Amino acid sequence: MVFRAALIPLTVLLFYVGVEAAYRLHLFGIDSIVEYWKYGPSGVRHVETPDLDAARGIGGLQPNVVAYFKGAPYETNDLGLRGPEVELVKPAGSFRIVLVGRSATMGAGVPEDLTFARLLEDKLIGTGLDCVEVLNLGVPGETLFRTYLYSYETRAVAFDPDIVLNIIFPIDIGRQKFWATGDSAERLQPAATADFIYEKTLADRLEEDFFFQAALNNLYRERLFGFRNSSWTNDREREKGNRPTPDEKSVEEGMVRLAERIVADGRQPLFAVLLWPTKPKVSKKDWARIETIRAKVAKVSPAAMLDTPRRLDGKLRRSNTIYYGDNHPDRQAHALYADALYGAIMENPDLTIRCPND
Repeated sequence: MVFRAALIPLTVLLFYVGVEAAYRLHLFGIDSIVEYWKYGPSGVRHVETPDLDAARGIGGLQPNVVAYFKGAPYETNDLGLRGPEVELVKPAGSFRIVLVGRSATMGAGVPEDLTFARLLEDKLIGTGLDCVEVLNLGVPGETLFRTYLYSYETRAVAFDPDIVLNIIFPIDIGRQKFWATGDSAERLQPAATADFIYEKTLADRLEEDFFFQAALNNLYRERLFGFRNSSWTNDREREKGNRPTPDEKSVEEGMVRLAERIVADGRQPLFAVLLWPTKPKVSKKDWARIETIRAKVAKVSPAAMLDTPRRLDGKLRRSNTIYYGDNHPDRQAHALYADALYGAIMENPDLTIRCPND
């Protein structure tokens, strides 16, 4: 009787391990089983420290990391950027574009050479603009506009960019949340993962290392019960009694403020709305929001809003995610993003990219 009772958890465990092995084999091949520790969904943990900027390079990520993140090779350079080593001081004759965004911009789950930042640089250089540098300042957890402006003022300006390209998704302009009090809504501070407390269940912790558990969690959240409310809270703000509240007007005003700040520094602001794989078409509501924002930022800079939504509308597939259980865009989606960005930049009548020495 005891033996039979012991067979039940053993069978469940063997089933779990077997499905996990099959899932890894399907996603990444035999290496993900032989060297299983490299391929956990959350292979790179963010540095747990109250002083976020001390833990980051000037690029926003922990510098000199060599690891795997969400099943893909992940490396950062001396400055805390994904990509090859670059000089902080812009080289003479260089035209620099910096990308500001969240984890999808960073390229979560995608090799660095296949991210849309690197593909965009390759396309621009391929047209004869060999002076162009595209620097990826994407950081997981960045959100409009609170941290985009913070990122620009504390990180992007250090690279002396000619263009600041802010990458946003419809979710960024449709579901933004700000702290309730005016004082804290005005304060600009980073919203990186390490700055938050996450009340994790056992399933959440297993999701960090097992793709099968990530898929089960995704099934639970989205398919069976709808989106479960996230338990992320900002500890400092929670202690003050503040709570996040949606404020769409602040999003639009924040983007205008960001554009004004960039223009005041003699640089060109750009905003590009990219579509999420699980929502590959632009809804009427999103079109209306995008057009409202376009009209407002155009008063600051006519070239500011890139025509990327139209170029992407309907081209992505719901399967263009890095794996089931994580909806970050895959390498095919990044290729589509690069095509849309390149086309929107090159065909923008109010935007000119010219090498300084030409």
